[in-house]
Amino acid sequence: MKLKLATFTVFLLANLAPAFGQGIDLTSEQPIQYNDATKEVVALGGAKLVYGDYTLTAAEIRYNQETGVATAKGGIILTHGSVRLLAEYGDYSTASGLIHLHNVKAGMSPVYLTAESAEGTAQEFTFTNAVVNYGEPGPMTPRIPSHRVTWQPGERIRISGARLKLGTVSLLGLPSFDR
Repeated sequence: MKLKLATFTVFLLANLAPAFGQGIDLTSEQPIQYNDATKEVVALGGAKLVYGDYTLTAAEIRYNQETGVATAKGGIILTHGSVRLLAEYGDYSTASGLIHLHNVKAGMSPVYLTAESAEGTAQEFTFTNAVVNYGEPGPMTPRIPSHRVTWQPGERIRISGARLKLGTVSLLGLPSFDR
């Protein structure tokens, strides 16, 4: 079945290449479908989209050929270099590099983050209603709940509207933090 699917994927991408976009590789465990009316290529079950050094995997990926936007849902993993984001659902524009994610998890040991949503590019993400944990999340882990966290991977993190907590105990307010 894998060989048939791989053959179908190669056939589909070869025939749709001019409309599908340069450098985009979309695969899945189930047959890939195309909807001419919506200009969407739909990949279900272990779907994976590779574009440059971005890799997006999810239970379902829909790629719109006219807009260059990939919409994904179900166990999203988006990687770009050493940056790895997990989410429930979201979208990624191959044209602009803009990413929107919902119910997000991210981290680079020893700092871990969860958020209601995230928006940005590989160079800078803004997380809304986030919690930053120092160490693995747990009942006595130092954490910083915040309305807004801006993260430049490998460079800096800015936090606004936050409080430093140890477990559920609030220690002090942090109007802003920039490191």
